[in-house]
Amino acid sequence: MVLLCFSLATFAGCKKGRRAIEEAKQAHSAGRLDQALQTLKDVKAAPEASEAKELAVRWLLEAADRQAAAERKRLLNEAMKWNPQSGAAQARLCGILAEDKQFDELRACVDLMPDLLSTNGP
Repeated sequence: MVLLCFSLATFAGCKKGRRAIEEAKQAHSAGRLDQALQTLKDVKAAPEASEAKELAVRWLLEAADRQAAAERKRLLNEAMKWNPQSGAAQARLCGILAEDKQFDELRACVDLMPDLLSTNGP
């Protein structure tokens, strides 16, 4: 009986997570990135949490690619909060530092790259 209740609770949580991801996708499609990200933050269930993280990083990288340097840096830093192992976000951050001629920060950024490049994912 306890196992059945646990299974039902897990199913309900997964269903809630799936619904949140669908709401986030709709918000993103409507151009409301901040709302989409906030909705994804509420996803805690195991399979959905991984998907939420991947979506958030992908959307933030896409948004960053369309912005000027200051906003791009903010979006990339947010992507790194979602996934600190994101080699794609880190590489873009290093590029901004190079453009801005912030060489001390750039050295530190580049020093992180070998570790991040050995990981999979955005």
